[in-house]
Amino acid sequence: GRRAEMSNPEYMPNLNRRVADGAYMEMLSNPITMTAVCVKEMATGVPSRPNEGLNNFHPVHPGTPDGWNLVSTHDGDGDGEYDHTFGILGDYVWKDLYPDREIIPFAKHRYGHADYYQGDEEGFEELKRWARGAPPEGHSIPRNLIVAHLSGLDSVGHRYGALDSPEYEEKLRWIDTNLEEVFQELPDDWTVVVTSDHGLTDSGQHGSDLDILRDVAAFMWGPNVKEGVVVEDVQQRDLATLPSVLFSLPLPHAVHGRIPLDAFDISEEKRQQLDQRN
Repeated sequence: GRRAEMSNPEYMPNLNRRVADGAYMEMLSNPITMTAVCVKEMATGVPSRPNEGLNNFHPVHPGTPDGWNLVSTHDGDGDGEYDHTFGILGDYVWKDLYPDREIIPFAKHRYGHADYYQGDEEGFEELKRWARGAPPEGHSIPRNLIVAHLSGLDSVGHRYGALDSPEYEEKLRWIDTNLEEVFQELPDDWTVVVTSDHGLTDSGQHGSDLDILRDVAAFMWGPNVKEGVVVEDVQQRDLATLPSVLFSLPLPHAVHGRIPLDAFDISEEKRQQLDQRN
């Protein structure tokens, strides 16, 4: 999703109306604008190497602790039960980074580059179920941490282009409508982050370090998130700090990202504490 189009209320009115209650972050993706490289960086906070572009669709986890695997295995009270429940749905790239299906269930909703709508339709239905508190198939406990990776916009952009493309604009509006239906299902005390892995050229390509490919946005709102702020100079790997911050857990040393402090409404004492980590 391109920053300019996702930030345009003409195409995504609900999302842009929601972010008035939260923070809008102008973000720069990894210079290798391939899906797996960008997803790995926002997930693990570990910068990707140039040769990792060869592993697109099959990212390799660096093997170090990160916020997502820390949250999913945290037992703060020592009762033998994990405190949080993490689930992934949609495209399989996130799933490959966190392969333990017993702890982190995955619901696949993606059928290749010609899948402009089917996978997203199924993905949104599953996401709405999880948002209502239904557990994933094969599990008995609802999720309180969800990653939904919906790839139809990328497919439409590849096929029809992104500039002056009725198909691309229609897909943005369709996603916006379905996202709003998800948001209405979520409890008020949830934190929501909406972003994209990379942008697209006018003709619908990506992979190089062009600004139009690296310039993406992140929309975030929820408890202790500032309202109506624009946070500049955010790196994609900074998103890897959010699980630790939101769930009050340690920030793993391997995470290269910086906590986007300007997005949070927190005490000066807390800000100084987090800034010490940065």
